[in-house]
Amino acid sequence: MISSRRMDQLEARFADRVEFNQPLAKYTSARVGGSADVLLTAQSADELAEMAAGLWQLELPFIVLGGGSNLLISDAGVRDVVILNKSRKVQFDASVPSVWAESGSNFGAIARQAGRKGFSGLEWAAGIPGTVGGAVVGNAGAHDGDTAGNLILAEVLHHTLGRQMWSSEDLKFDYRTSRLKLQPGEAVVLAASFSLTHGQLPAIKEKMEEFLAFRKRTQPPGASMGSMFKNP
Repeated sequence: MISSRRMDQLEARFADRVEFNQPLAKYTSARVGGSADVLLTAQSADELAEMAAGLWQLELPFIVLGGGSNLLISDAGVRDVVILNKSRKVQFDASVPSVWAESGSNFGAIARQAGRKGFSGLEWAAGIPGTVGGAVVGNAGAHDGDTAGNLILAEVLHHTLGRQMWSSEDLKFDYRTSRLKLQPGEAVVLAASFSLTHGQLPAIKEKMEEFLAFRKRTQPPGASMGSMFKNP
């Protein structure tokens, strides 16, 4: 349980943006779990950076919660501060086919939106339930594609170095992992940009429908934790 002194510090720092004893189940794909002692909600990448920096300064451990997939929250709840990431701004660039998105954006929705705009390259991600931030941290992938293969740059907030732009090499991607996953607390993903190509709408649609149909056949519908196992 968080102390009254810590509560006072959080209220002084974040004012009415801080909430106490907030249920988390509704923010997860499994729809189960207890409450967060402290909940902050970030509406933009800048606000996420501000909150993370403030918590590091207060020496309070925290967790960034995005789409809530691949996550099981204990019924006992979470003692660390939870930042609910609702930073969801997305921008497409047709001149150099690419998409930039804040880390709270749904990655699968971005892939489907790209397809509707005639951009190819993210068809494999059409069924990914998590966020851009989660995809970068976990090197999300499916159907022979992965985040590392499309990432241009990720903007991160490092706990000592501040805002930085990291490449795939900086992130040290491997199968379903990255430097950020192996070193939790080192940095927070604020946004990322991904490469695309100009494609033909019928071909893009056909491939996405094929991948989504496969997902529907092989994974259960409704509330679940998502696909959380690695292929051997």
